[in-house]
Amino acid sequence: LTGDGVVDLLVGASEYAGADGAVAVLPGPFFGEDGTLDGGWLITGVSKEKGEAGRAVAVGFFDDDEILDLAVGAPGEASNNGAVRIVKGPITGHIDLGDSDVMGLIGYAGDRAGSTLITDDFDGDTIDDLLIGSPGQDSINGADSYVDSGAVVLISGPIVRSDSIQNTQRGVVAYLGEDGASLGGVLDSAGDLDNDGEPEIIAGMPEQRRGSTASNNLQAGEVVVFFGYAIKNEIDLATQKSYIFRGGKSTTAEFGAVVAGVGDLTGDGYPEVTVSAPGGAGKVYVLDGYLLSPMNGGVEDISDYALATINGDTSARLGQSVVGAGDLDGDGAGELWLGAPGLTSGAGGVYLFLGAELAGTLDAADAAANVTGADGFGAGFVNLGDTNGLGLPDVAVRGSEDVHLLFTDKL
Repeated sequence: LTGDGVVDLLVGASEYAGADGAVAVLPGPFFGEDGTLDGGWLITGVSKEKGEAGRAVAVGFFDDDEILDLAVGAPGEASNNGAVRIVKGPITGHIDLGDSDVMGLIGYAGDRAGSTLITDDFDGDTIDDLLIGSPGQDSINGADSYVDSGAVVLISGPIVRSDSIQNTQRGVVAYLGEDGASLGGVLDSAGDLDNDGEPEIIAGMPEQRRGSTASNNLQAGEVVVFFGYAIKNEIDLATQKSYIFRGGKSTTAEFGAVVAGVGDLTGDGYPEVTVSAPGGAGKVYVLDGYLLSPMNGGVEDISDYALATINGDTSARLGQSVVGAGDLDGDGAGELWLGAPGLTSGAGGVYLFLGAELAGTLDAADAAANVTGADGFGAGFVNLGDTNGLGLPDVAVRGSEDVHLLFTDKL
């Protein structure tokens, strides 16, 4: 982001300054004699907006100048209408997101737009586009109205001016008739499952409820994997062909609270995805990308698609964070990092699972490596790539009040 050719680290702080929010920019390189990260600066949210700036961040080439730009989600702006602020790169010092030269894409009527962000070239024009999660959105285009059914909105690049999201959207995927589903609150790119050159999307809806406890048929939480082409149109997910996985009877499991595209973990050329139910001990389902590749499913049993199911220890919250590690051992299959921020009283941990060993039912103890830290360690991950020049991708791990860099060559 700073334009020096070295990877930088972004850390969102959505509760900063009374929930105005901020993003900390930590410029690389990250390793020094004392092992601490010094320097950097803040990108601060719009003053007195309580916008929660930094709830989501994404980087991309949003115009045609070949310099990375920054998108910052601020879902609390404008009384929870939400906004996405676009900062043009290079970024080399403090920026106030309320400045006149910062572009804003503004949500509508309690949408909480900017709760999640994904960058990719969804329309094939070689310019990055922006996918915006709006879990409070109630309709596609105003024709229907539901309560927080949610939506995922595509803004095609180049992004060159401030405007409302409704005026600039290229496509919308909504979940009409599903009050409280909050589609767009948990979101990630699944990778290109069907080999058509367009990434698929995986969305988690942990608050979705079907059936009832009284009828003994409660299904708590829902996850949907849908086609990449759908996001270039106005689509009702309730009628769109997609894979739908539903949680069980436990309302505390938080099924679908975390979803992730984690790359090819089997070496077969198909990317895998994970679905977490981090409540309590925590559980992570690793879904086989090959089985998802036909993209013609409906409501399915998640166990039929699970390459592996990984169980956490008591109260560990395994799967609170997930990231693909890349191929660390050179066997052609990627590895998987899982976070467990509630591992023990006062301590959290992260686990590394080898792709070649992901099969059947596993426990945290089956991990190839684990690292423990202070309380909350493992609450978040990002794969930074090779930051120290030793050939292996490194990760940043979030704790309750800090961020740690984990160099994989040390494992």
